[in-house]
Amino acid sequence: MYYMNNQVNIVNKEKLEKDGCLPDHIKKYYKNINIVNDSFYFKGNNGKGILLIHGWTSTPYEMRAFGEYLNKVGFSVYAPLLSGHGTRPEDLENISWKDWKKDVFRAYDKLFDECEQVFVGGMSFGGTLSLLLARKKNVAGIILMSTPYKMRYEKMFRHLAKVVLYFRAYKNKSYFRILGSNEMCLTQVVAYQKYPIISLYEVHYAIKMSLQKLNEIISPTMIIQSRNDHVISRGSMKDLGKSLGSRFVKKRKIKNAYHNFIGDTRNEYIFDEIIEFMRECDK
Repeated sequence: MYYMNNQVNIVNKEKLEKDGCLPDHIKKYYKNINIVNDSFYFKGNNGKGILLIHGWTSTPYEMRAFGEYLNKVGFSVYAPLLSGHGTRPEDLENISWKDWKKDVFRAYDKLFDECEQVFVGGMSFGGTLSLLLARKKNVAGIILMSTPYKMRYEKMFRHLAKVVLYFRAYKNKSYFRILGSNEMCLTQVVAYQKYPIISLYEVHYAIKMSLQKLNEIISPTMIIQSRNDHVISRGSMKDLGKSLGSRFVKKRKIKNAYHNFIGDTRNEYIFDEIIEFMRECDK
């Protein structure tokens, strides 16, 4: 097993060890807090691999249930920990978008050495990195999950961020409630709950770069987005689909799901749909 990072797990153990604070749909897979901030690799037997890229401020753990599911049907699965993640928010301060791009390219090369085909799937900002990878590398198929073409209230937020940066360097996260539910999502447990505003500028620049020359990306693509997504624009799925050069673009919207829906095991049905898409890529 190989890891790109081997950083110390500094997750809030007291919060996680209190079973009462975690809903059942999270506890189902949240069994070992010592691996929350680790990369993971599962060796498969069908000659195909998939690179799973987690979202900004999160960890590979949000992709782990999906990764285990893929491995059971034969895929080799590698989910690297991106630079500046899995430790403390302060470690994002000196990280450039190019560092995250290098992380993903190195991970792809390692997986490609072992597999005949390599797919890539990214959650949120992980989808942005997937696009950057797919423009340069031989990718059998792309799964874009909650991937931004535009962010909600993007212009307003950019102006506000410049003002806020003068007064404070960090911003706390807030989470949208689905249909009035008080349940937390997995990202609320495993990700940083505050972030350096300066790092957000790196994210926005990476998104801008990922949208250049989308017509050069010809790999089959599946785009999945929650109808309740409070982070990216409602039109992101449509705009991405129109801009890609692929002749095979499959779109799927999910009801009553968070932005980071892949970590919510109530959405396991989407795992099967993604696997079916990957099989269709060979036809």
